Amino acid sequence: MILMLAVIQSRDSENTIAALTEKGYYVTVLSTIGGFMKQKSTTLLIGMLSDEMEQVKSILREKAGTREEPDYSSSVYAAPSEGNIQMHSFLSRSLPPVMRSVGGVTAFTIRLDSMEKF
Repeated sequence: MILMLAVIQSRDSENTIAALTEKGYYVTVLSTIGGFMKQKSTTLLIGMLSDEMEQVKSILREKAGTREEPDYSSSVYAAPSEGNIQMHSFLSRSLPPVMRSVGGVTAFTIRLDSMEKF
């Protein structure tokens, strides 16, 4: 028996939990905050048999793993100043988005002597 603690971004939690429960895994959800930016995250407690760990990791990777997404925020460019407001407005609309790495899973596995439900 294994207990996996998987920390994921909160925005990935709904799809991840749905995929895990669809495959028959029981998931306990804890709302957590952590990391450098103190962003909201979700910690999933997932109990499984040892031979199911790869399938669970595959689901976590697919639904919450690290991926690249475009960032259309103009905050990555110089802020407008008194003399360049019109130029800043033009640049923020015409520059291509910056690709950012988002998501990711941090998983801890604990081997259990037993797991009981009652």
